[in-house]
Amino acid sequence: MGLLPEAESTRALLSLVLLVVGTVLAVVALRNRRWEAPAAAAASAGLVGWTLTSGAYDGPVLFVVVEGNGLHLGDLLSVPALLLVLWLCWRGARR
Repeated sequence: MGLLPEAESTRALLSLVLLVVGTVLAVVALRNRRWEAPAAAAASAGLVGWTLTSGAYDGPVLFVVVEGNGLHLGDLLSVPALLLVLWLCWRGARR
């Protein structure tokens, strides 16, 4: 028996919280470079977690990639975090 219930929705909710916290940290890292690495790590972990577990909160399909798989409304929550992580990585690589 683990600390958390094995429900898919619980894992998705934890991934969503990590995604939001990582996104907020990435916004903070835009002004304070000390937070770049932790922000990129938290936002990336949130992105991966949300992508793998968001099935409970997918919403309607916006674009079908292949039969049975596509871009859902819930997937759009990860776009701001993705853009911020890419910006932080690009800015870090320029230094």
